[in-house]
Amino acid sequence: MDSEYQVNKLIRSIKLILRIIIALSVVFAVFVYTPEYNGDQSHTGIKEFLNYKWTINFPVSRIMTLLIVLITVYGILFLVTRYLEEINRLKHYNIQSQKENQQLAIKLSQINSKLFSHTNNDILKAMETFAINNIDVISVQLYQYKIIKIKAYIRYEVIPTNMYYARNGSYTNQIFEQYDVPERLLKQYDRAKKEYFKGNYTALEKLISKLTNELKKLDLDSSVLIKESDSIKYAVLILSLQLNFGQDNLTFEELSTRIQLRLASIKRTGFLRSIIEDTFYKFQHEGDSGKGKRIYFTKCFPIENIPHLFVITLNPNVSKNKDSNQVINNIGKKFYDILSKDLKVVYNDYIG
Repeated sequence: MDSEYQVNKLIRSIKLILRIIIALSVVFAVFVYTPEYNGDQSHTGIKEFLNYKWTINFPVSRIMTLLIVLITVYGILFLVTRYLEEINRLKHYNIQSQKENQQLAIKLSQINSKLFSHTNNDILKAMETFAINNIDVISVQLYQYKIIKIKAYIRYEVIPTNMYYARNGSYTNQIFEQYDVPERLLKQYDRAKKEYFKGNYTALEKLISKLTNELKKLDLDSSVLIKESDSIKYAVLILSLQLNFGQDNLTFEELSTRIQLRLASIKRTGFLRSIIEDTFYKFQHEGDSGKGKRIYFTKCFPIENIPHLFVITLNPNVSKNKDSNQVINNIGKKFYDILSKDLKVVYNDYIG
């Protein structure tokens, strides 16, 4: 409000100056161009003085110079006034638009709250029914996630929701995870992935070689402190290897088992890889928290335009089945079909 008052005060001042310029111009014209002021024999008249040209090289009279100055000053002040008035007009328009948008947002929020509450109940019931009908499912959880640009990094935040079901009341972690991934590394992976699907494997092979060599240094010197940034590199390396060789039964012997376990335990990156991959994705439990080799099946999708990630936890025994990979894939796609086709809370088709 103070700034608006100052602007209005400035506009009023400029308009006053403009009126003074006009008034002085009229008075000056009357004063100069009357017979009384045409000059006499002893003194140079004002009219003659004003009509005098400055130099031969600058043949402009003093009166013309004065007029040019007055017109220029008047024009500049007039434009400044119009500019300030337009700023005020836009400011009032924006304030009014913000008020209207806030009112609309409140109404939409109230509507969405009712709809989403109904959706939540449907999803919870679907989770329970799905788990009961699939003996290998331990739990089903739903997470929200955010992708935020922070300087040279992309931050991924994974946030638990209150939508989950665990078989027989089994304990299930509600995990909050945050990953800061160098934007340059993500671009290298995206570029390599695009080239790979075009039939050019060079970029992917170079990325795998580069990340492997960087992580090998940790293997060579056990005194080197392993950081979260190393786990992030390892996550992108896993994605690159899976892209090249497939997700299933991947083994990587370039790094020792010791260092791979260490990298996996510093920062568990299963959720990160799921979001970056943005399709059906599965991974095994990382670390030694007593959960054995539980298998996780994930998929990103939007609910009410908010990015979500479902996570199905599967009993390790499912891997003993014949064609276990196909069995796991079918379980995950079955739940996605419930969300997209039965409940109709998802409006984008999965990548099969």
